[in-house]
Amino acid sequence: MNRLTFAVLAIMLSSTLCAQEVIGIAGDHFMSNEVQISWTIGEPVVTTQGSNDYIVTQGFHQTNMKITAIEDFDKDVIVKVFPNPVASYFNVEFEQISNEMLLTVFDINGRVVEAISTTNDVKYSFDVSYLPSGTYTLVISDIGQKTIKTFKIIKTS
Repeated sequence: MNRLTFAVLAIMLSSTLCAQEVIGIAGDHFMSNEVQISWTIGEPVVTTQGSNDYIVTQGFHQTNMKITAIEDFDKDVIVKVFPNPVASYFNVEFEQISNEMLLTVFDINGRVVEAISTTNDVKYSFDVSYLPSGTYTLVISDIGQKTIKTFKIIKTS
C-alpha cells in the first residue's frame, strides 16, 4: 500500500513539473529606444544564463523586471456616489477635481453603457433609467486609463 501511495504521489509531482511545456512555432522581436518586445508561440527547450549586466533566455520568456519609477496617481480623490441602489439617476460628486478624469459605467459583461469626461464641475449625473436591473460598475480613471476608484452600482426597477 505504501509503495502504491508513493508511486502515485511521485507521478503527480512529476506531472506538475512537466506541465509548463510549449512547442514554439512562431515568434518575433521588436526594439526601440524605450521598449523591447519579444514574443513566441511555444518553446521546446528552456535555458537561462546571465550576470549582473545581462540575461539570455532560450525557451520560455523569463521576465527580468526592474521597477525604475512608480507614478503616484491621485489616490486621495474623495468621491460620493449616491443613491445606491438606484432606479433612474445616480450622482457622482467630487470634493474637488484637480485633473481631467473619465467616469465609465460598465455592465456585468464589461461593456461600456455610459461614459463622461470630467471638466471643472464637481457634480455629475448618470441616467440609468433605460438599463435593466442588475449590477453595474462605475470606474473613475485618469486620462491615461489608470483606475483611481471603482464602485459597484445596483440598478433596481
